[in-house]
Amino acid sequence: SDIKGILVYNNETLRSMITRVDNSGYRLEVHAIGDAAAEQVIDAIEYCNISPTKRPILTHCQVLGGDLIERMRERGIIANIQPSFVPTDMKWVQQRLTSQHQLYSYAWKTLLNYKVYIAGGSDAPIESYSPFL
Repeated sequence: SDIKGILVYNNETLRSMITRVDNSGYRLEVHAIGDAAAEQVIDAIEYCNISPTKRPILTHCQVLGGDLIERMRERGIIANIQPSFVPTDMKWVQQRLTSQHQLYSYAWKTLLNYKVYIAGGSDAPIESYSPFL
């Protein structure tokens, strides 16, 4: 697919931010939408040697890959999924993602099968939390 997102931070800046958060004693949570963004965050967590015992959190996890999910498990990264995005995202997923990307998109059971811990969030007010769509 030619569709790519925009990385907000370069690797050096992201690593610096993660190190600052970790050195300050906070638990790390990073929002990343898309496999390239998730990979950049996982790379930075590994580079900064954030211990799995610190249970860092990757928020969104809509588009991943088997390799990324495996790395999340190895690093103890918690997947904070956002089910409230599904009604909005389902309008464009098949047009923008290749069939290969779709295999690991919204793959919450796959995360569980890989033994990745999952938390859930609403990301309100970005998406509606109303059950009446």
